[in-house]
Amino acid sequence: MENVLVSLVNRMDQGFFEHEICCVSGGGPMEHRLRAGIRVHSMEKGNAADRLMALKIANILRRSRPDLVHTYNWGGVDGILAAKLASPCGGIRVVHAEHGRDSADPEGKNKKRNVARKLLSPLVDRFIAVSADLDSWLVRQIKIPSAKVVRIVNGVDTELYQAGKADGLRKELGLQPNELVIGFVGRLDSVKDVGILIQAVLRLGEPFRLVITGDGPERMNLERLAGGNGRIIFLGERKDVAAVYKAIDIFALSSIAEGTPCTIQEAMASGLPAVATGVGGIPALIEDGRSGFLFSPGDIDAAVSCFSNYRQNPGLIQKHGQHGRRKAVQEFSLDKMTRSYQTLYLTLAGRCQCAE
Repeated sequence: MENVLVSLVNRMDQGFFEHEICCVSGGGPMEHRLRAGIRVHSMEKGNAADRLMALKIANILRRSRPDLVHTYNWGGVDGILAAKLASPCGGIRVVHAEHGRDSADPEGKNKKRNVARKLLSPLVDRFIAVSADLDSWLVRQIKIPSAKVVRIVNGVDTELYQAGKADGLRKELGLQPNELVIGFVGRLDSVKDVGILIQAVLRLGEPFRLVITGDGPERMNLERLAGGNGRIIFLGERKDVAAVYKAIDIFALSSIAEGTPCTIQEAMASGLPAVATGVGGIPALIEDGRSGFLFSPGDIDAAVSCFSNYRQNPGLIQKHGQHGRRKAVQEFSLDKMTRSYQTLYLTLAGRCQCAE
């Protein structure tokens, strides 16, 4: 989600758009990837609920006087109410995007949250769903009118993420040419269920290795699960993720809930086969048996079987990777995604003649 936001802000036409970003907690590592001149407001919210958050955001909006407020996921819903408080007559247009769910509500069935979404929906001009699964959920379960829901699939930079090998990085990480290296890239959060990958690789043994790129609240638990086994490598946050993809052989994502994960799209653009859980928008990305394999959340046996397929049929790695690369270039263009958001923003602002 943060990846999409940074990509949009950096690529949108600066002749039409000026951005300010309000972070519920702090800016984090993504803030450093923003182009110069973007103002970031950090609300410094802790773990406890902050019932004044909407008022705090409204104060920022009164000073900034935006044409449009774009909120993301459950964590950003205070921004919907804030836009109304800052502009009671409705001068601020509101877009709310659903990019996926967290481990507290992986299936989107939390009654309290869903009632709140429904009650806030009259204040939202458009809802964005990044997958067919989320689109259906908004319309059928939350009861959002279908005319207010727009589906915009996430896009990635297919020029930055390309097929190739980073032999230097493999050597730096101590990875041997004959090893099959599985890679995970993402936030180490419980919704990603990375422990499944660790258990699968420990069971598989040689020639498999697992490289985990990213950080988050689950890191200590995952390191404890790995038990110092040399087959599991934790890289932490990296600025050279494109090179990391080139250093691995198979991408893996074991989430219990997802929208349209950019990391799978990046991996596919990098010419990698992907093994992932068939949740949310993932089945629309990975064609099971053509660009990778799908397994059920929490099913270690199935995950092991998927990875074993590549050991038994090593030619599938290149074959699936090439198919994934073609699909990424054809369907997951970052320019296509950016144009879709620009058109939506300008249309809502009454300036649709500028969209082209």
